[in-house]
Amino acid sequence: VFFMFLYIFIPTFFTYDKSDIQTLLCKDQGIKCKIRGKVNYSFYPTPRIKIKDFEVSSNLDKIKKLVVAENAAIKISFKNLLAKEKHKFESLNLNNFIVNINLENLKKYKSLFENNPNFIPVNFKEGQIIFYNKKEYVAAVSKANISLRLVKNNIEAEVKGKFLNDDIFINLNNDILKNNK
Repeated sequence: VFFMFLYIFIPTFFTYDKSDIQTLLCKDQGIKCKIRGKVNYSFYPTPRIKIKDFEVSSNLDKIKKLVVAENAAIKISFKNLLAKEKHKFESLNLNNFIVNINLENLKKYKSLFENNPNFIPVNFKEGQIIFYNKKEYVAAVSKANISLRLVKNNIEAEVKGKFLNDDIFINLNNDILKNNK
């Protein structure tokens, strides 16, 4: 038990460089990540890297950031915890987030997912999805929780939240077989 605790605890002594994490998360994805706050390691409840003030922007929209989150956590695999270079990211959890979707670029956003099947699973908790057209507000989904999984030829997403004071639940499973959806 002591050695298991020691194994999980040792990465707290590592220093995590913001630019390295930004590169690992958004490399070859068509998006840009920016970490504005602190980055540290936590071993409870599972090994993870915690991030304050996390932003994701896209070349598709120069007006607003695609995603802004107060807190983010990258879950790390138990394997290779002692070698920082070999850490494997299992999922990304974003808390207190805002997702800005420009309705003019809706078809272009789709290309982000189709061309990049290597996203790690992303879970959004307690946030907002804001839809706008040009600079004008259109609608929003509040108290949103999103689970997004992208694997080769398959997109799975689940959205729960409040839209116009009504509960909303969207379940998407998009399989691509021989370029047909």
